[in-house]
Formats: sequence, structure tokens, C-alpha cells
Amino acid sequence: MLYRSVHNVRIERLWVDVTAQVGAFWADIFTELELRYGLDINNIHHIWLLHHLFLRLINQQLTFFAESWNQHRIQIRDGPNRSPADMFGFDMLVHGVRGDQLPDEDLTEEELEVYGVDWGVYRMNSCYVLSEAITQHPRVGIHGLDMLDLRTI
Repeated sequence: MLYRSVHNVRIERLWVDVTAQVGAFWADIFTELELRYGLDINNIHHIWLLHHLFLRLINQQLTFFAESWNQHRIQIRDGPNRSPADMFGFDMLVHGVRGDQLPDEDLTEEELEVYGVDWGVYRMNSCYVLSEAITQHPRVGIHGLDMLDLRTI
């Protein structure tokens, strides 16, 4: 290896914090449900139920984490300590607002990939709107045996 990558250290550290402060708790709960209470991660009814019961709370915890993290102070070498929110606001004052919307003209698939959005999934008519914890029942009906499985969770 000729060069050592140091550019992703901050995001890797952020993922450590997210996992430690939010993700590990939920991973433990879901693992417990799977090992002791019959949660089947391959059963769409069980996954739907997890979304229905926990997604809003998980999103609230992640929002609280993000808001808290955005206000914490970061030491800047040869500069004032600033929070990510302060740095973002200062950057907008200095450089102006940018990146808030896609260009009006039609872009090619290759150009769309630059934005980091999986447009194939975006274009699909999904029955889940996960960001707002709004779910619909799976298209497959829930049969009596499946209901018994779900009641044991």
C-alpha cells in the first residue's frame, strides 16, 4: 500500500459513537427477540411489526443523537473550538448556500449516481416511508399461524 487513507477517520469515529450510543442497544433487543422469542428476520410480517413498534422511537433517538452531536465542540488546531452546526453556518456565510437541490435539467443515470441516491429504489412504489415511521401492512395476508408467531414476540 503506497498511501494511507486518513480522510474517513472522522466518519468512522462518528459511526462508532452512533453504534455505541444508539445502535448497540437496539441490536441487543432485536437479537434477544430473535434468540428467545421467535423473531424471524426472514418473515415479512415480523419485520413489519418491528417497524410498526420501534421505528418511530429509533428515529427519535437518532434525531436526538444527531442534534446533540451537531452542538458538541470540536477542537480545531490553530483556531477556535466550534460545533459542527457553527462550522456549517460559518461555511454558508463565507461560501454561500449550495447543494440544496438537484439541477432543473434532466441528468443521466451516471450523473445521478454522483448525488449518492439509489434512484432505482427511489423510483419504486414502496409501501414503506421509513423516515416518518409510516407503514402499511405487507401485501401478503396474515394467516392464523403467522398471527400466533407475531403474538409470541
